Amino acid sequence: MNGIEPYAKTSNQTLQLILNDFTTKITFSDIAKRYGISTSRVMQIFDEKIKFVPRRPLPEVLCIDEIKFQTSSASKYICILYDFHRREIVDVIISRQMPYLREYFANINTLERNKVKIVISDMYDGYSTIISHYFKSAIHIVDMFHVIRLLTTAINILRVRTMNLMTRKKSPEYNFMKKNWKLFLCRWTKIPDRYYTYQKTGQMFHYDELLKRCIRLNPSLWSAHNTLQDLLNYQLRYTFDEALKFIERISLNLNNCESPIIIEVGRSYHKWRFEIANAFSKTQNNIRYHNGVAEIINNHIKSITKAVYGYRNFERFRKRCMLILTYAKPNKEKS
Repeated sequence: MNGIEPYAKTSNQTLQLILNDFTTKITFSDIAKRYGISTSRVMQIFDEKIKFVPRRPLPEVLCIDEIKFQTSSASKYICILYDFHRREIVDVIISRQMPYLREYFANINTLERNKVKIVISDMYDGYSTIISHYFKSAIHIVDMFHVIRLLTTAINILRVRTMNLMTRKKSPEYNFMKKNWKLFLCRWTKIPDRYYTYQKTGQMFHYDELLKRCIRLNPSLWSAHNTLQDLLNYQLRYTFDEALKFIERISLNLNNCESPIIIEVGRSYHKWRFEIANAFSKTQNNIRYHNGVAEIINNHIKSITKAVYGYRNFERFRKRCMLILTYAKPNKEKS
């Protein structure tokens, strides 16, 4: 029957429509307005009807990442598991802290865990420990986005320090470094083929020329920037050994800098050299494995949290994410 059950205030038909809306990117408050009921009633229906949302099976290529979740009682970072090939969420774990990760993966049988061939993550020590313990036969790949971001963050800090140490605050170099910070973090081929005009004197400098002048103000900045170009223009190496030598050379170059912040990046590269080399190595099927799918889905998750979907607890948030970003996909994709 589509009518109202005894003592119920919402018809079965309306309940079904509300349940369908739970798999779409509509806030609880918008659902409430659509059917003329209160937001608290919508959340009550969600908690009553959506009691459990199962995780997806562990995939052959597993991506691990995290996002901030301020209302989490365990920590401010929750851990997201993704399927690289299906481009969907496998599950959401309440915290990326070791006790929670150990408990979670210990409850998954060894047979299923052994099916995972590749695990992709950032350079968080906790993930490395979990992978080495629970996915012993899997290849651990450090995502190149995080490798490059580690260096670009350091370069940006060094750029600001170099700029602030300049005795001439009003100079073409100072103004250029202050206003065009993005150019210090991109490929040389992305530098605009045009001229920069210094308004105070009317002098004109080609962007390429002025950028080099600025970088050469600090030897560590120059070395780090050249290393960044090597990373940004890398090609997949044909063997693991070639990739490893490439990373070791980059690490050595950074360790020879005078700046402590750049040296620290070099040490991190050396520490994670095997996992980074896995990212550079050419696979048999010529696929470049990365956490790009995680970053894309993370943006969707962030839009969910920003839209204030009514999540006051982690479990409600997890269920809604799974419904919207995984189980709402066409069934043919799951076959």
